[in-house]
Amino acid sequence: MNQEILEYMNESLVDEAKFYKLNELPQSIGQALYLYGSNSDYDVLGFIDASEQQDGSKGMIITKTHVYFQFVKTGSFAYQDIISLSIEKHRHQNKVATIKTNNKTYVFKNRYLDQELFIDLLSKITGIEVETMMTLHEKIENYMTIVLKDIQNDEYEDVILTPSQENQLKDFFDNISLIQQMNDEDYQYEIEVLCKQALEFFDELELDSDEIDILIDIYQQITSTQNNEFDQAQSYYDDLMNKYRQGDPQTMNQIQSMMNMLGINEDELRGKSPEELQQYLYDLCDRFGVSRSMLEKMLKNQKVF
Repeated sequence: MNQEILEYMNESLVDEAKFYKLNELPQSIGQALYLYGSNSDYDVLGFIDASEQQDGSKGMIITKTHVYFQFVKTGSFAYQDIISLSIEKHRHQNKVATIKTNNKTYVFKNRYLDQELFIDLLSKITGIEVETMMTLHEKIENYMTIVLKDIQNDEYEDVILTPSQENQLKDFFDNISLIQQMNDEDYQYEIEVLCKQALEFFDELELDSDEIDILIDIYQQITSTQNNEFDQAQSYYDDLMNKYRQGDPQTMNQIQSMMNMLGINEDELRGKSPEELQQYLYDLCDRFGVSRSMLEKMLKNQKVF
């Protein structure tokens, strides 16, 4: 067990529990070993006591070869049997750690452990890469934050920020904090905008890293999906407008029905200026959660604005 792994054995592994290192094991370790440990594996590296009375009745024992635990359920697994590790991270939700062995799956989502650090510890021990399960937008926030923190901590060689760039860096952190508080729809839109700005900032600094490559790939995926959605919407809109101009009765009835459903009064629209019509359409977009940018592209193609 190398020194790097032993450095993970500290109080940061726990949230609502007490962590004990090898050289500070309490008497309650005897109770823990008896209840859910092993009577032949005494090479304890760390002990987590999650019991209210600190009597070892609930918690986790980490040895050189195994993890033994008793929370809601009791169990154990050997490091050599682990075949995959994953951490599920979604905003406004608790993290979920999953360990798969040859014949069983263990899921940890209690409040006692720092799930992410626990999974990282197992990754260091086994050499198995952790699969991080997040949405594309959550991945943007995650990898963008990693790069920004690396810049802040001078992890990139030969990068010296100007005062203006230092302010930009601070603004990125401030914006991420604000975006985290938004609802899902606004969060997705704003994190995409911030990602574009961040990539331009990284390019200005001439940075290169795996995290930046991942960010570029995700941003391209999102842009491609949006372009496909726009093309489909544009095709439908063009077809509808062509039939409407030709006086197709079915299309006329369809549009009239849509206007009625949306509460649009055709007579009111006739007296509005182009600016008033534009604002009217924007209000409809906000009301029904439609992207303004997509609407603008479609209307510009029709030479409405």
